Amino acid sequence: MKFDYLKEFIVLADILNFRMAAERLYITQSGLSKHISILEQYFSTQFFHRSTHSVVLTNEGKFFYNKIKPLVKDLEELRGNLLTQAQNTSAALNIGLPQFTMNDYLGELPKLFQTRYPHIKLSYFASDPDVNIESLLSKKVDIIFITNEPFPGANKLAFHELYSEPLVVLLPKKHKLASQSSVLLEQLSDENFLWVDSNYYSVLWSKIHTLCIESGFEPKGPVMHSQLEAVLMNIRYGVGITIVGNHLCILATQGIKHLKINNEKCVRQQCFAYLKDNRNPAILLFLKIIDELGKGAWMCK
Repeated sequence: MKFDYLKEFIVLADILNFRMAAERLYITQSGLSKHISILEQYFSTQFFHRSTHSVVLTNEGKFFYNKIKPLVKDLEELRGNLLTQAQNTSAALNIGLPQFTMNDYLGELPKLFQTRYPHIKLSYFASDPDVNIESLLSKKVDIIFITNEPFPGANKLAFHELYSEPLVVLLPKKHKLASQSSVLLEQLSDENFLWVDSNYYSVLWSKIHTLCIESGFEPKGPVMHSQLEAVLMNIRYGVGITIVGNHLCILATQGIKHLKINNEKCVRQQCFAYLKDNRNPAILLFLKIIDELGKGAWMCK
């Protein structure tokens, strides 16, 4: 029985949906079902009641969940501590971050981490999402701050969820909607969408495109640009609009305004991600401090 099966059980017990849990874990639905069956056979217990439309924890499943979740967390921490002690002064953690508002993502984390683990050397790499993802997949960095979306290579990663971030629209300050504090997606039906031409942003565009269709219109565009800076410049000139994560509202300066989007689906899950086969114990220790502080509470406001 693999330890990963226990972690998969916890995700399924949290979500109670095989399809969504499988997507979250980046495995097939049939694979997840097989792993859960192996667990149930091993413990000679049925953990879930399954039907065509629902998945519900049995009483035994609830008992197992309450017992196993803290144990899994403790075992991961124990493994990290043991490996760190073995590596001692040779331990290091390389962190990949977005190039914009880099310090906002870390806040007091580096100081707290170095106080507790002074023998682990921290280093940082800041770039655009595509470069950060490639650096992670090529093992140039250990962990990156990224959205949990199905970008190329995501199936190789483990995602440690932090918080749900709302999406905002960036538009010219002279735009007819700029006097509002928020907008509906359908109010953007006549707008030209400007976008960054990259693997990462293409995934976000697919999501926005789907949401626009659900709101009753086919979005115009996107007009692609090589860099986010070029998108911002064209917004200032009144050429079009774009949609980004709320943390990038800091870029709404010099003729640009950001507006909240009134659509509960216009959010994305921010995470720290690392390769599933990366055995660097400093990763788990870093994530442990985040969980202790409260996911997202450590960020600069």
